[in-house]
Amino acid sequence: MSFVLEFKSETGRNADRQVQAFIDYAKSLTAFDRPEQPLDWQANNWSPWKTGQCGLCTFLKAGIPSSKVHPSQARDEYFLDVELRDFAKAYIRYSLARQPKKNPQEIQALRVLEKSLLDLKGRAVISQVDENVLSHAALLAKELYPGPCYQVGGQLERLANFLTSKQMVEQPLVWKNPIRRKTDVSNGHRNKKAEAAAKLPDERALDALAEIFALKPEVHRDIVATSMVGILVSAPSRISELLELPSDCIIKEWNRTDQKDELMLRFHAKKGGGFMKKVIPQAIADVAEEAITRLLAITEKPRKLAKFMEDHPNDFPPHERLPLVGQDTLLSPEQICDALVLLDIKETPSRKRSAVRTWLTTRLTTAQNRVAQDTSYSEVVRILREALEGMPLRNRSKETLPDTPKLTLRKLNVVIRKLYLPDHFPYTTPDAITKHSDALLCFFYNQLNTQFDSVKPWALQNFTKNWLNNEIGISDARAKLKKESIFERWNYQGEYYRVTSHQFRHYLNTLAHRGQAGELEIARWSGRANLSDNAAYNHMSDDEYVDRMREIGLGKSDKSDLVLKSTKNMPITLAELEADGDRIAHVTLYGACVHDFSIEPCQKAPGLLIVSGTPLY
Repeated sequence: MSFVLEFKSETGRNADRQVQAFIDYAKSLTAFDRPEQPLDWQANNWSPWKTGQCGLCTFLKAGIPSSKVHPSQARDEYFLDVELRDFAKAYIRYSLARQPKKNPQEIQALRVLEKSLLDLKGRAVISQVDENVLSHAALLAKELYPGPCYQVGGQLERLANFLTSKQMVEQPLVWKNPIRRKTDVSNGHRNKKAEAAAKLPDERALDALAEIFALKPEVHRDIVATSMVGILVSAPSRISELLELPSDCIIKEWNRTDQKDELMLRFHAKKGGGFMKKVIPQAIADVAEEAITRLLAITEKPRKLAKFMEDHPNDFPPHERLPLVGQDTLLSPEQICDALVLLDIKETPSRKRSAVRTWLTTRLTTAQNRVAQDTSYSEVVRILREALEGMPLRNRSKETLPDTPKLTLRKLNVVIRKLYLPDHFPYTTPDAITKHSDALLCFFYNQLNTQFDSVKPWALQNFTKNWLNNEIGISDARAKLKKESIFERWNYQGEYYRVTSHQFRHYLNTLAHRGQAGELEIARWSGRANLSDNAAYNHMSDDEYVDRMREIGLGKSDKSDLVLKSTKNMPITLAELEADGDRIAHVTLYGACVHDFSIEPCQKAPGLLIVSGTPLY
């Protein structure tokens, strides 16, 4: 039987070579390798190599249940086509190494793309992807992944741009995600009220936080909690954005319209917002500025420590109680105790020795537990064992034996960096936006602990986005440890004294909608790339919309002439709509718009029309 082989153009052959070069490059990467177990490229289940910041996937075909990945059931036909499999693995490793995600959706895009290639081309060759293949893949995404189909379509668009930029396809791809984002639709006023109650902070909790802030707390823990809330109520932000605020985040720019300085904060907005300046309303500007001033006052020294740790990776950090010895000088138990600030400097040598032994023993246990997952802890285990061997348990026969822990400041530095260094150091988050040495939120280890005085001036706190929610809300972990929230510490009792950090973002967005701010302004202020997301943060009630329409005259007898004019298509002036100006308003069957088009396009068109700035549905 005769058959025909397709003759490829030079462009097609170049695309295939680029794909193979990319696969070879991805194989050379060390991302997700473990010291004791490098990533197995041939494995079709990469989930065992997932990390705390990044989840890895299986390479099953679309529609195949995850149970089929088990060795007892796994068959080669359950996994992505052989011709696409290596590229899929290369793309996953490359993408997630650059931007770790806990729930990556790139694999879903690759699965529907494989099925689309097989349906339309007969082969799953990545260089043959074109607009028809992508559009068919988008339809498959809606069928196979109805929930996250919009996100899968976005990953297809991202993959198309990647293939074009890296010249891995025969023709450049010009393709946009055709799947529309799902909009939040309320199922009635009762559900809308319940949603608002869940997503908006209780006014009593807001008042309590404002009272505590006004009383100028002196404990660092309360200063940080109230100051972070002060920033969150100044501009709609995510808690992760606060972790990336630089210490010099305040900007004052001259407002030509109001003829005065305007306060702004430098943010890095998530979800595509990027670097931006958020305007702080004048009514809350003093609170935001005071909150940042308070934080700067208690984070100056930790930032200096962070800078030293960045610039001197091999030296133990200096502090007031550090013994005045060289980095390689052998230390006595008393000097080790002072270097680690384990006890008060006036304590007896015997108590200092006991404290050092306890510290070394507990840290050795920690290092031994971690060495099973990461062999780099073996050096820490060796240092701590050697130190403990030089400080044996004493009895009457050994009390006169001298201690020889064989510890130096340089060896201690290896231990503390391995056991105490914050995640993602020198950066505050995995996105590598702001370093600890430049961050507004930078603290000594245990600086925010109010249960006992154990601040470590040689280590930094691993400060995460969960800290504030534990302080102002209800946490199961906090309940187990019997830790009090800021409300409980300040004697505010009641179930309504709890909030979450994200509720402030919903609160400010709702206030902006109540103030009739434009959709574009609200999206910009929130650091939002997609205007359609505004609706999910608007919790105005139906009664508020009715009251607003009544305020502008709808339903009142004295406005009946406007209704008569509009039905006869007669011109209506802005003055008749109680708006400034004498020009003619834009009138339709559904209402009139007084928007000034010389400033910007109407943010409500074409979906909404405005009557005196009020949306009509």
